[in-house]
Amino acid sequence: MDKAGVRRLLKGRAVSEEAGRKACALLLADPWVREADCVLLYYPLADEADIRPLYEALPCVALPYMLSDGSMDFSIYRGALTEGRFGIMECVEKEAVQTTERTVIVIPAIAYDRTGVRLGRGLGCYDRYMAAHRIRSIGIITQDRLYERLPREEHDLRVDRLIIC
Repeated sequence: MDKAGVRRLLKGRAVSEEAGRKACALLLADPWVREADCVLLYYPLADEADIRPLYEALPCVALPYMLSDGSMDFSIYRGALTEGRFGIMECVEKEAVQTTERTVIVIPAIAYDRTGVRLGRGLGCYDRYMAAHRIRSIGIITQDRLYERLPREEHDLRVDRLIIC
């Protein structure tokens, strides 16, 4: 199946509350997350694991937001959110994240394969962000969205580690 076919099959399919609880527990137990100076998370859509409890459980969390040129950046989470582009919640006040070798990014997806190849929503935001920032990456995915192999193009992101919830 090609990328568009996988997206049609899975996009919008709800993820269970249990998957979100499991994702939070697994991320809190992860040594990279425990040692991170800041964890770059995401605001969950209905078809992504709900990791919002981590916003308060971790000492430093940042959330993505879209820039006018279509690229993505992250802002330190301080509690106040507003709806941004594409209806995704983002921080009201933008406070830049200074990434280091101990920064970890948790990346949602429509699907992952067992090698860590990510199928996103098709805009390439995470791919471009990761190309510009050499930080540790963790993919988070439910078992029903894990494939043996996904179609991959040269620019497609491969995460360092995959957590299946």
